[in-house]
Amino acid sequence: MRKFAILLVLTLTALPLFATEYVQTSLGETLRLVGTAAAPRVVERVNPVTPPIALKAKMEGLVRLAVLVDAKGNVAEVKVAEGKWGPLNDAATSAVSRWKYEPAIVDGRPVPVLIDVHVIFSLR
Repeated sequence: MRKFAILLVLTLTALPLFATEYVQTSLGETLRLVGTAAAPRVVERVNPVTPPIALKAKMEGLVRLAVLVDAKGNVAEVKVAEGKWGPLNDAATSAVSRWKYEPAIVDGRPVPVLIDVHVIFSLR
């Protein structure tokens, strides 16, 4: 019997603060970060648990999440922006929704931000 291991790669992308835009979210006007320079830092990370059905079906791939982080660094909302396997989408969403961040700071005060988080599931 061949065994499979899960390689989990978590990346966070965000634009420099001077190259951002504001969007309306459930938290009101929110800074949208897209790029690599200014993303809030993860201070508490929960790794996704790959569901047994996904292992059995040898599912792997990228799940891209749109994550709304409030001004206190808590994850307020997580939506799947891209992902082709429901069980992997659910596992990534469940884990990332429990992450904690250092708040994003603009003009010396914490602000809510909308960021992308990429979770890659690989059977290697």
